Amino acid sequence: MRHVMTAWRRNVVGVGVLALAAGSSFAQPLNLAIEKTISRAKLGASVTSVYAVDLATGTALVSIRADEAMTPASNQKLLTTGTALLVLGTDFVFKTEIVLDGTTLVVRGAGDPALGDPELLAKRDKPLAVDEVLDFLAGAVAKAGISKVDSVVIDDRVFDRQLVHASWPSDQYERTYCAQVSGLNFRANTLAIFVRPGSSAGALPLHTTEPAAGWIDVDKRNIRTVTDGKNIISLTRPPNQNRFVLRGEVKAATQAPIEITLDQPGLFFGRVLADRLLKSGVAVGERPAGDPRQYQDPSADVRMIDTSAPPTQGRVIAQVTTPLMDVIHRCNVDSQNLYADCLFKLAGQKVTGESGTWDSGASVVRMMLSQKIGPQSVTGATIVDGSGLSRLNTVSTRSMGSWLAELAKDPRAGDAFVATLPVPGEGTLEKRFRGKKPAAEVRGKSGFINGVRSLSGYLTAKDSGHRIAYSIIMNQVPGQFGGEAKDLHEDIIQVLDQWLSRQDDDRTRVGG
Repeated sequence: MRHVMTAWRRNVVGVGVLALAAGSSFAQPLNLAIEKTISRAKLGASVTSVYAVDLATGTALVSIRADEAMTPASNQKLLTTGTALLVLGTDFVFKTEIVLDGTTLVVRGAGDPALGDPELLAKRDKPLAVDEVLDFLAGAVAKAGISKVDSVVIDDRVFDRQLVHASWPSDQYERTYCAQVSGLNFRANTLAIFVRPGSSAGALPLHTTEPAAGWIDVDKRNIRTVTDGKNIISLTRPPNQNRFVLRGEVKAATQAPIEITLDQPGLFFGRVLADRLLKSGVAVGERPAGDPRQYQDPSADVRMIDTSAPPTQGRVIAQVTTPLMDVIHRCNVDSQNLYADCLFKLAGQKVTGESGTWDSGASVVRMMLSQKIGPQSVTGATIVDGSGLSRLNTVSTRSMGSWLAELAKDPRAGDAFVATLPVPGEGTLEKRFRGKKPAAEVRGKSGFINGVRSLSGYLTAKDSGHRIAYSIIMNQVPGQFGGEAKDLHEDIIQVLDQWLSRQDDDRTRVGG
C-alpha cells in the first residue's frame, strides 16, 4: 500500500501547505472579541477551541487553543467527505450489480450506503418504496428469462468484513447510528417495524416489516394490545443475531417506523432477495418458485462469497447507481454515520486497490490532509473512523479550518463540497440559529457525542462572496450545558458575521 500511496502523492495537485503558517497573523481585535464571548458563556470545565481563516487573504482571523488535539465528533465527516471527493471525483457513481455467473446469481456490492435508503428513495422524481427496489431487482432476473438459480452469493469484497470499529460503543450497536458497514448495504442496514393493535385488549399486536419478509423472526411474547394509555414499545435484538424482540403496550398504530440495526447486513439482504426471487417466479436452490415454504428463511441458498475467489464474471442482469454527490450531501446534511464510514473505506479501496479497511481509510485521510495543508496538520491528528463515532479521533481546529479553506478553493471540488453542507433550517441545522439572522450565508456541520459539541463550516457574504472558513470544537462539555454550548457556537458565528459585514461595508465605501 505504501508504494501505491507514494504514486498517488505525485499525482495530487492543488496543495495548500501555507494555510497553517498563517496562524500568527490573526486579526487581534476579532480574536479578543471571540475570547470575551467564550468567557461570558461560563460552561464549567468545557474546553473551547476556535479557528477561523479568511479565504481571500489566507489570514487567520481567530486562533484560540487552535493547536490542541480535540475530539471532533461528527465534524470528522468533513475530513472524510472532502477526502472522498478529492480521491473519487465529483463524477463518481456507485454501481451495485446483479450478475449471473453460470447458475449462480451474484450481488456485486460497491459499498453504496444509499442503496434502498428510504429517505433518498422518497426524494426521487418518481418516489420509490424500499420493497419496490427489491421487486425491481427480482423482476429483472425473471424478465431476463432466468427461471432457476442454484444460489444467491453476496460479493462484498470492495470492503473488508470488520463491520464495526473496535472503538465504537458496544452497548449501542442496535442504534441506527451504529449500523454495520458492509460492502453491500441496503436500507441503511436497518430493519423497520410498524406495529398496530390487535383485535382486543390483551391480544397480540400485529406488525409489518420493511423490507417485507415473512420469515423474519419477531418475538412478540412480551407485547400486548391495550385500550387505555399510550404506546410504550421497545425493540431489541440479541448480539450477533437477526432475531428481534418487541416489548411493551400498543394503543394505536405506529405512524413512524421503529428501527434497529441488522447483523451481517449483506447476508440479510441476500436472504431477502432470495425470498423475493421465489415470489417473482425464479426458483432458488431446491426451492421451486411458489413453494409455500418461501416465507421461511432461505439462508441455505444464500452465502457470502469466498474472499479468495476470483473476480465475479458473467452477465449483468440489473444495476442500481447512486451519484457520489448524493451520498456526500446526505452524509453532511443529515450526519449519516454509515455514509461517512462507507466513503472512508472506499477511499482506502480506491487508493490501494484492495478491500477498503478502517486502516487504509485512515491512511488516505491523513495523506490528503498532509497534501492539502501540510504534514504538520497530521502531527497531532488521530484518524480512526470516517463518521466521528469513535472517541479516539482527534484533530485541531487549525487543521480543520485550514482543510475547509483549501477544499473550498479547490478548482475541481470546491463549490460542490461547500454546497453539501447544510444551512440553518436544514438537516442537523434544522433547529439552529432560530432568532438569529446572520447577514452572511451560514453553512456548517454540527457534531455531538457525550462531552463534545462541534460546528465547522463556512460564512459567505451574500453579495460579494467573501468567505470565512471556521471550526469550533468544544470538549469536556458537562451534560447539563449541551444547549448552552450550541448557543456559544451561534454567538461566535454572530461575531464572525459582524466582522465579515464590516469588511464588506468598508470595501464598498472604498470602492465608491
